Amino acid sequence: MPQTGEQFQSFLRVADHSGLPQADFHFVGSDDSTAVEAFLKGDADAIFRVRALGNPLFQRLVEIGNVRFLPIDHAAAMRIRQPAFEPALIPQGAYQGEPPVPGQDLPSVAVHRTLLANAATDEGVVRIITSVLLERRQEMMAEIPASTPEVRLLLAQVRKPDQQVGLVPALHRGAASLYDKDKPSFLLAHADYVGLMVTVSLMIGSWLWELKQWMQRQQKNKADAYSRQVLALMSASQQTDSTVRLDEIRSELLGVLAAVFADLDADRLSEESFHSFRAILQIALDVVKDKRTSAGAAALVAVS
Repeated sequence: MPQTGEQFQSFLRVADHSGLPQADFHFVGSDDSTAVEAFLKGDADAIFRVRALGNPLFQRLVEIGNVRFLPIDHAAAMRIRQPAFEPALIPQGAYQGEPPVPGQDLPSVAVHRTLLANAATDEGVVRIITSVLLERRQEMMAEIPASTPEVRLLLAQVRKPDQQVGLVPALHRGAASLYDKDKPSFLLAHADYVGLMVTVSLMIGSWLWELKQWMQRQQKNKADAYSRQVLALMSASQQTDSTVRLDEIRSELLGVLAAVFADLDADRLSEESFHSFRAILQIALDVVKDKRTSAGAAALVAVS
């Protein structure tokens, strides 16, 4: 392999993980072409490339024959020192079906090519570029010359960056707006939860409404009972001329008033019901007072 570029650096990092320094290797080839030529002639024992799956160079080497793929283990461990590395698999039969090449799924190491945009780049421009790469890749691949099939492979694997994996910069706002265009709103994404909450809220609201209605009925019934009691005492006052009995009736009315105040403080009686009761009570007290005055005057006349 050529001793230049990030591909060379990637190999050195992989070899270093196994305790093999650069001095342990003899590198052949000044560029990709001469390196491949040396490998095909037998002047090199192995060839290392960082390429997308299905790379035509590997396909050609498989067709020529007498090659085998080597696994690269410990990719997850390599990430400790090289966060850009990711565990990957070369699927069985990726380069030939019968017999399959490779003969089984092989562990390997992957690194991603990331298309970067300056943060100051117009959001609309970045959104359009992202849209074309994702949604019109077939048209673009058809326009790529047959002489550069590796570019087609890269285009076929364009996808949204995984923000949870490796060293990935923040998404550009223009790209993010495209990725999120089909993202459901909060209400749609949580429709079941929202529906449950609405149902529960309606049930609670209905229960509270019924409770309020029940309490109002209870308060009204209690107020009606007090009013009937007052009316009964007022009727009794009209049927007697005894000042003693009238004084007793007045005391009973004041006792009813005390009970009403206690229920009002305990919220067993509403303000509205209390005001209605007070009006009836005042009439009853006035009747008892007038009847008491009349009875007292009659007693004085009888005595004189």
